[in-house]
Amino acid sequence: MTQPRVFYSPDVALEKQLAALIKIEIDLNSLQDYLYLCRVVIGYLFYTPEALQKEIKKLCNHEASPKRWIAAAVDDNQLIITDIEFAFNQLDSLVTGRSFWPQLLKLEPVIDKKTTTIN
Repeated sequence: MTQPRVFYSPDVALEKQLAALIKIEIDLNSLQDYLYLCRVVIGYLFYTPEALQKEIKKLCNHEASPKRWIAAAVDDNQLIITDIEFAFNQLDSLVTGRSFWPQLLKLEPVIDKKTTTIN
């Protein structure tokens, strides 16, 4: 499952780009296969602390599309953010807090991509 790469575009309104970026994240988090795979991986890593530490290091070195997008918008002086890492973590927490963790733990139904709109 590959996530589409999103690039900052100075010619497109920030709001439109951010909405598209968030929609891509929510769409990925809404895939049943993705959630199933995450459950399997988390189940394995729960009982294998060494592997968990290794994967956490890999994740920390991975630069996600939203982080690259935020950094590019800051570089273009379209966003005034002094701490890109903090901004990314806030955005990521909002998105995954509503569209990943509750669905992963089966506390809420998977978000319906057809009825979800982001404006």
